[in-house]
Amino acid sequence: MKYFQVKDFTCDMLPDNHFDYMFSYGCPCHVSFAGISEYAKNLHAKLKKNSNCFWMVADYDQYNRAISNLNDVNIYRALIPTSRRSRPLKWFFVYLMKRSNARMRPIPADENDEPKPGRWYHSGTQRTCAMLEEAGYRIADPDVGTCLRDPVIHFIKT
Repeated sequence: MKYFQVKDFTCDMLPDNHFDYMFSYGCPCHVSFAGISEYAKNLHAKLKKNSNCFWMVADYDQYNRAISNLNDVNIYRALIPTSRRSRPLKWFFVYLMKRSNARMRPIPADENDEPKPGRWYHSGTQRTCAMLEEAGYRIADPDVGTCLRDPVIHFIKT
């Protein structure tokens, strides 16, 4: 296996018709929609026909739904002891839940595309799937469901 770190979205250093699998968990979340659109278009020639591709993209609507239900899916909830004897431990887990939930705030869908280090760019599941289809891919699954917070799109080069 060989890894390539591309410097731009042209993908010039990659050979044509070479790859049969592509996976990017989280990187497209930090690239503007224009950037991932250019990347998808330029990658098309680099992939073999029927290549399986998976991209995690930022979808503020899905993110906001996920964080509104954090208490239902928080790992700490499953660890909270129920016996009276373990009350201090229970309080500790409740504190951890509140602390981790406090860092998660809803993101407005109308946030601009102004670049800043580490930020997410709202691509949205539907908009990204439409762009991928326009670039010559078939959507196998708009969200494989591996992450509650962010969609992972499974698409195939046609």
